[in-house]
Amino acid sequence: MKTKRKAKWEKKLTLKEIKHLRENSDGTLKSVMRNFEGQAKMRRMGSEPCWECRFIEAKLFGGE
Repeated sequence: MKTKRKAKWEKKLTLKEIKHLRENSDGTLKSVMRNFEGQAKMRRMGSEPCWECRFIEAKLFGGE
């Protein structure tokens, strides 16, 4: 079975975290960033969308 090679930005993440991101976006950095931006907008409006995505974002980009 052939495995997909990890992108450079995915190397900081576990397989579980990568799987979570692929479920919520198409797995590219551009779509993941769009997902994070949308969730940040939801947080500013007063709701908390997904804690797992929030931790992944912090792990990737050194946020909160």
